[in-house]
Amino acid sequence: MTNPSTEKPCPFCNGKDLDPNRWGMGGQYTLCRTCGAFGPDASSGITWNDRSGQENKGEKQ
Repeated sequence: MTNPSTEKPCPFCNGKDLDPNRWGMGGQYTLCRTCGAFGPDASSGITWNDRSGQENKGEKQ
């Protein structure tokens, strides 16, 4: 589990069990161990915490 002060919860399930050091698909990415969501690739210049115009409500749809 990551430090909650550095990584925002998963935008899909609001999970906090994150692995920010996953490698695959050509680069490093963050994986939510709760629901399996992943992204973005660290080399893209976008991070897990970048959510332009979107606030995490933790609501499942």
